[in-house]
Amino acid sequence: LAALAAARRLLPAAAPRVLRRAAACAEALGWEREVAAAVLAGRALTPRDPAWDALELAMHRRGGDDEAALVAAERALERAPRWAALAMERAAILGRLGRGEAAVAAVEAALGMSEEVAYRCEAARVLTAVGAFARAEAQWRAALAGGATTAAGALAELCLRAGDREGARGWAGRLTGAAALRVAEIG
Repeated sequence: LAALAAARRLLPAAAPRVLRRAAACAEALGWEREVAAAVLAGRALTPRDPAWDALELAMHRRGGDDEAALVAAERALERAPRWAALAMERAAILGRLGRGEAAVAAVEAALGMSEEVAYRCEAARVLTAVGAFARAEAQWRAALAGGATTAAGALAELCLRAGDREGARGWAGRLTGAAALRVAEIG
């Protein structure tokens, strides 16, 4: 961090980039005060940059403050409304806060920005967490069709939640390796 502080002094034009790097380094070390300081300094230089809000969101998430993380996510999305990863993170936060209907709507909005397999998997996780099982199943099926082999395990789990042991065995039959062994223990 001292070297990055020196770089910031020597290269003022690169200060926002250097501060993002400093925040990332401090984040990796678990130094939340330093993360907060880098975010504050960066925001002073480029106040409309949504990266500062994303870094703040991550800081609050690590600290377990979902309300503050939600505020940061919404502020970042005001500045970068098509940031799919951040939109999906907002959906997950809403789910953790117990706002199921808002989480479902946020998932749909995030999927409108990107339908990549990774987003479908995260959408399915959020939807499962808020109890929207039919929607979660649809997302896991789409993820499986897109090549996410782990989706079969998630579909097996959804079947178990519904009491459908045969369905769970059917999806488990598509698994390989360690995942198949874990699901085989189901019986």
